[in-house]
Amino acid sequence: MFDLRHPSGWLFYLLLLVLALPEISPAQGPTTSTISDVVYRADGTLAGGTLLISWPTFSTPAGQSVAAGNKSVTLGPNGALSVALVPNAAGTFYTVVYQLDDGTVKTEYWVVTSTSPTTIAAVRTILGSGGSVVTTSGSGLFVSKAGDTMTGPLQLPGDPSAPNQAATKHYVDSGLAAKADLVSGVVPTLELGNGTANNTLCLHGDSSWGACGASGNAVSIQNVPVDTTAPTDNQVITYVASAGKYEPRAGSGVTAGMAAVKYSSDFNWSQTPATSLSTAGASTVSLTSCPAGVTGAEPNYYVYVSGTGTAEAVLVTGGTCNGDGQAGTLQITTINGHAAGYAVGSASAGLQEALIVARFTPTIRKERCCAVFCVGCHATRRRGNFPSHRR
Repeated sequence: MFDLRHPSGWLFYLLLLVLALPEISPAQGPTTSTISDVVYRADGTLAGGTLLISWPTFSTPAGQSVAAGNKSVTLGPNGALSVALVPNAAGTFYTVVYQLDDGTVKTEYWVVTSTSPTTIAAVRTILGSGGSVVTTSGSGLFVSKAGDTMTGPLQLPGDPSAPNQAATKHYVDSGLAAKADLVSGVVPTLELGNGTANNTLCLHGDSSWGACGASGNAVSIQNVPVDTTAPTDNQVITYVASAGKYEPRAGSGVTAGMAAVKYSSDFNWSQTPATSLSTAGASTVSLTSCPAGVTGAEPNYYVYVSGTGTAEAVLVTGGTCNGDGQAGTLQITTINGHAAGYAVGSASAGLQEALIVARFTPTIRKERCCAVFCVGCHATRRRGNFPSHRR
């Protein structure tokens, strides 16, 4: 018998207890991959600092569960990095925040595979690049910014409030609710309001129903009726307040000749030629058409150059313009330069052009004029009131 009061007795029973316990094997942890690399700054110098690495909960390709967590890795001498991480399953990624000793902070994402050792370039990924880690993260697939095809409806938060925002169906339906449709070239009867169109009743632009009108046979002008009586010669349609409508009335008495009377303002003109006048001096300006009274052969005829530069009236010294509405030229000499966009026009608001057009040139032959004058002279001389002429 062993005396339990003696220490050797306790040791004997402890040994028996250990031998009786079942053998327990240590759990096999997930395999890791080592990322081994050298970190440089953008200027090519070796970096120093810390990498903060975090990850969500995921399962390894072997089905082992990895809890969410994070770790801090300090860069070794000469920017050396060595860190062991578990390969992450599709749908997850490691978030790596660089905190370098020069104050640089940068975030990137890693997808670690079973290849070991490996480099940062081999595990680095870009969100939205199309990898499975990105496209199946979050609540579902992503739509590419470059263009894509959706297999289901898109739910927008509300109607657009800015010009370039996407429009909801509600926004479009609301905008079209007050507009009439066009079906086979005809507006449906249900969208015509309270009324039925016929050969005398029409729907006006203000949504009211009233008499139809047309430019060829108007029955109203601005909702004011037009009398059905056709006007006769020298009659015009005028508003008659007592009748509340437009009726034919005698004309104003203006004859055809009087209607042809012109005023100086009718001859006022202006054009914007393409000819360069940026340098002062003699130039030949081309006109698309030479208005009445605009001629290059008229002495002391002036035109006005304005719009750019210092406006000035300049003398026309020649040109092919003949006031016949055809294209032609005017020769002028400017004192100031005029950049492109200048205008050339009448210097007298049309008065000088009107005088040129109205000028009367007699057609009596000189010989006949002299004969008439001579007859008068002889008659006067016979009466003794005019001295005789020497031949």
